[in-house]
Amino acid sequence: MHRRLLLAGSVAGVTALPFRPGLAAGTAARDLVWDVLAGGDAARPYRIFLRVPAAPPPAEGYPVFYMLDGEAQFGLVEAALRDDGARDEAAAGGTQARGAQAGDAQAGHAPAGNVPAGEVPAGSARAGDARAGDTQAGDTQTGNTRTGSTRTGSTRAENGPDEASATPPGGEVPRDGVEPVVPGLVVAIGYAGESRREYDYTPPSEGGPAEEGGAEGFLDFIERELKPRVEAAFPVDRRRQALYGHSYGGLFALYALFTRPGSFHRTVAASPSIWYGNGAVLRAEERFAASPPPDAGALELLVTVGELEGGRPGSAGGDSDLARVAQQVERARALSDRLGVLGERGPRMRFHIFPGQNHGSVIPVALRRGLRFAFRPG
Repeated sequence: MHRRLLLAGSVAGVTALPFRPGLAAGTAARDLVWDVLAGGDAARPYRIFLRVPAAPPPAEGYPVFYMLDGEAQFGLVEAALRDDGARDEAAAGGTQARGAQAGDAQAGHAPAGNVPAGEVPAGSARAGDARAGDTQAGDTQTGNTRTGSTRTGSTRAENGPDEASATPPGGEVPRDGVEPVVPGLVVAIGYAGESRREYDYTPPSEGGPAEEGGAEGFLDFIERELKPRVEAAFPVDRRRQALYGHSYGGLFALYALFTRPGSFHRTVAASPSIWYGNGAVLRAEERFAASPPPDAGALELLVTVGELEGGRPGSAGGDSDLARVAQQVERARALSDRLGVLGERGPRMRFHIFPGQNHGSVIPVALRRGLRFAFRPG
């Protein structure tokens, strides 16, 4: 059973109730739904899916994992957070996520789970719904300082999960090579009604269509409206907030990092649509790299992509013509390498390729890895 809080205004004919803060974590994980009108504008309704962990918050508050495409991907969170998730991931094969097609990435559309906008899909997706190989051999780490060592402009294969050290902060050794995670709050941003992701997730670009390029306004909504409401309802550690997005969502995550680097401590850009607007986000990257903020070295970025998003190896045609045009793998790797060259002046970089996965099938494993990355200790 899901509890819904309606905030300011009305959505889909339902009279809204005032926002009520003070929701404390209970003895079991709970899923909540909030309906929010951005700026009180009935034309900008959002549906916010929240997963409150069973564990009580740490003294400093919960870390928070903000994720995009909430109405489509929130149903994958339960499976992604299960204790045996990493083993499921490693044993997985190649079944696509429901509702996602191989070529969807290049159009910016890849909604996993195919959940109707009005439903709360928590628990509906199991690990078997979308299998994918998640070997660690594809991990690379570039240009940053970790556990006392400096790696500037280099790329090295990682044999461990998501950290260079086999022992995480606090000295706890990961079970079966999987890093432990701390209890965290998941806030999935979706839509109450028709999706506006093509507008919200895309950065402004010269000559771009009027129905796209609204990333600045969407980021304002997250920073000025959504975050304060989450912080009023739950004890939150503002120093440990992460943003995750896939496809256009990954594009938005990069744009947020480059234009407002203080907004999130950790960023996960899964299969980012770097190609959008003739590389509009790359101009933001250039400005960021030319003058990194003083605390950029404390930020962390994980970029992931499916191996087959650049076309199927050994095939002249690849998965699709669009896959070749988008060059997802090449663009993601190149961006990671460029940021790695910044060394200590830039974010601590991670780059991972999921073997055998295309833009749709990669969603569940990318989300799982993103959650582990965001909620790991330290």
